[in-house]
Amino acid sequence: MNYVPIGLPQRARDPEARRERLARSRGEYEYEPRDPETHWLYPVPVAKRFPIREWYSPGWVLRLLPVLVPSLARRALQTGLGRAAETIGLVRGADRFRLLSLGVTRPAWVDETDALDDAFARQRLDGPCPVLLERVRDPARLAQLFASGEALARAHAPELAAGRLFAVEYSLLQRALPLRRPRDSRWRARYMAAPRVLFQQHGERGGLCELRPIAIQLDGPDAPPPNPLYRPGDGAAWYMAKLHAQAAEMSVHIFGSHLGQVHTVIEAFAMATPRCLAPEHPIHVLLEPHLRWTLQVNADGNALLRDTSSHFGTIYGGSLADMRAVLIAARSEVTFLDLELERDLARRGVAEAPLDYPFRDDARPWMTAIRRFVAAYVELFYGGDADVTGDHELQGWFLELLSPDGGDLRSLTASGRLGTREELVEVLTQVLFTAGPRHAALHYGQPDFYSLIEGFPAAIYQPPPREGAPASFDALLPPLAPAATQVHYSAIAVHRASRFGDYASSRLGKLLQARAAVQRLQRDLAAIEAELDERNRRRPRPYRYLLPSLVPASVHF
Repeated sequence: MNYVPIGLPQRARDPEARRERLARSRGEYEYEPRDPETHWLYPVPVAKRFPIREWYSPGWVLRLLPVLVPSLARRALQTGLGRAAETIGLVRGADRFRLLSLGVTRPAWVDETDALDDAFARQRLDGPCPVLLERVRDPARLAQLFASGEALARAHAPELAAGRLFAVEYSLLQRALPLRRPRDSRWRARYMAAPRVLFQQHGERGGLCELRPIAIQLDGPDAPPPNPLYRPGDGAAWYMAKLHAQAAEMSVHIFGSHLGQVHTVIEAFAMATPRCLAPEHPIHVLLEPHLRWTLQVNADGNALLRDTSSHFGTIYGGSLADMRAVLIAARSEVTFLDLELERDLARRGVAEAPLDYPFRDDARPWMTAIRRFVAAYVELFYGGDADVTGDHELQGWFLELLSPDGGDLRSLTASGRLGTREELVEVLTQVLFTAGPRHAALHYGQPDFYSLIEGFPAAIYQPPPREGAPASFDALLPPLAPAATQVHYSAIAVHRASRFGDYASSRLGKLLQARAAVQRLQRDLAAIEAELDERNRRRPRPYRYLLPSLVPASVHF
């Protein structure tokens, strides 16, 4: 095969041969038809067909086996032992979950202390889904969140005025479902509330967390009674309310923030790139290692999303159709531009506070390093803005990503166009950040938190008790089989098959023009590693999910 130099289409030595190569590549990738009658995630774009080179490599599989095989064996053994122990009365109630934690490696700081309020708050900053916290800016927002919003605004007026009230809300679980009645998604075998949690910032840095939860309501303002407001002094009811919040967060995290706003977003680029950019296009070469295996892992995920017997359909609070609806709503409610780090932090009002916010603080140096790398790479091939507008392949790529029949990302740049090198750099920076650090932050916390069933159940199995009625925590928590399934899928989430910045096996790593940019990126990542290690030594507990040595290059699991 003749060597084809990397370059822009407007400078191609043989434009006709380049068009033929692109046509062949485009023909290998096909979207699932957007038919609401047959498309299980309509209108989310899904790949119907892609070539064998997108499948898992032998190296990917070999890295997974040492994690997968022991976990499967452990699940079978522990489930069997657990059932036998329950039958003969050796374990009762929540003690059954201790059997499931045997052989599961978790950091020493993840244990039953996570039931405490400061650890509960800290999970919103460094836990498995640290992208939901918002600052409550005015009484109107409190009234939107809580049925008791006006009373809360009066009771906490000084804190509200000082900007020291924060919230996490899971109303996506309500908005996503086509309900006939306000509660008809909830009163069934697995109970799915849509809680709101209010936090108060209590002072300067110190202790495990500067936030404290001060109120939880399990339904929104429009819910019929009973819809009590739970407070820290409510004893067992307060603990029960936190469990409902944990279960809700797990559903919003897995199907919303993770699958809906990372996996399906990157799939749009994994499809549009080989369909619109010739193999020798420099942006294709740049994105290739950051899109590797994404189509295959998403195809596997789609199979689970269509199988009612899969863990997606059996361990979470809603039915499989409900969970798909959550994913679809999460994907549809935001644009690619909305998910840009600083824009997202500003929208949520958390750009500067809380003072100690590990996800935010550790993500920022990543954005700086990635932007520097991408800018240096783009300048190698685009001499100015005219090269961007004159690149018909790039412009077609941009339009396909926006198109409802393509990537359906709706907004990629503030101008709505791709007209400058700066706009191209910003789009590519966000692609690399989303595929790498953002995905790592939303994926690799699962083994540490979701393998503790008592602290993070995937579903609650009983409605909250009526006022004055006793709460049965054993009845709230899942049976042994779904609990074992939760632990298994959480445990194997440690799988990593690449490392961000290591391009030795990709065309990018062999591109002489890009060698200086790649080496600078690698030096920047080493400096970030040292910086984050130092931060972790000062933190009340380490935040390791954004350490460059642990961040893969792509969404591949």
